[in-house]
Amino acid sequence: DCGAVFSDTVDVNMKSVKSVDVALLDDNSEKKESKIPVRRVLKALLRARWREEDMFQVPLLLNTILKIDSDRSVLNSDMDEELCHRVRRLIAATLENRPKRRSGITQSLSDYIIYLITDSLATLVHSTPGNSNDEANDDAKKEDVGLGGLPTAALPVGAASTALLALTRCVEV
Repeated sequence: DCGAVFSDTVDVNMKSVKSVDVALLDDNSEKKESKIPVRRVLKALLRARWREEDMFQVPLLLNTILKIDSDRSVLNSDMDEELCHRVRRLIAATLENRPKRRSGITQSLSDYIIYLITDSLATLVHSTPGNSNDEANDDAKKEDVGLGGLPTAALPVGAASTALLALTRCVEV
């Protein structure tokens, strides 16, 4: 019975406002519908106590929030100042800890941490809206969207150029 195998799955739904936990009866069998409130999880993740100097956490958190909210329904111009500040800190910490050319092959970070930084920077750069002249991009420009499809208020100064440089350094190492 496939129902028994997948009985502990949940529906990850960005559009869900709150968690739903409803028991439905169908032919004397009980089915449970569960939804994870991803918006609240994402905001809680950003507001959690993470440390900027912990380079295991920072790029992993950045990558996670960018991938979870790929349509930028949470990370948009409606973000409050605290969330903007937290996203800006994540990006700044990731950019500041990029591999340095002057260190050569003896970087101060482990290969795995460099991989996490590279992955998060690649996600950030890849999720940046293109420069074509279609309607979606015109709307994005009106909302003042920058690197990663994020509002410019959530980005460190010079993040766009620094991200490309940082990603290049990651590839060189």
